[in-house]
Amino acid sequence: NISKDEKLFFADVNSKHNLSSKDLEQGKKASVLIGPEGDFLPAERELILSKPETVPFTLSKNILRADTAVISAISIVNFIHNNH
Repeated sequence: NISKDEKLFFADVNSKHNLSSKDLEQGKKASVLIGPEGDFLPAERELILSKPETVPFTLSKNILRADTAVISAISIVNFIHNNH
């Protein structure tokens, strides 16, 4: 359940979108969703992407381990939030 005052940043291995300052709206809470090691099931991906608050984005051209993906995703969001 994501409220309207929150954005869900979905680190999606299939996305080509790089996060930008336009994706981070002032005053909105941000949550980052990282998948399990084997990725999400197709039905899970559909559900996540069906939510209007979801912003899929790429972390890397390579598939990262879950623990590395968490650090990368939070670093990207913090960098954009603090520098733009």
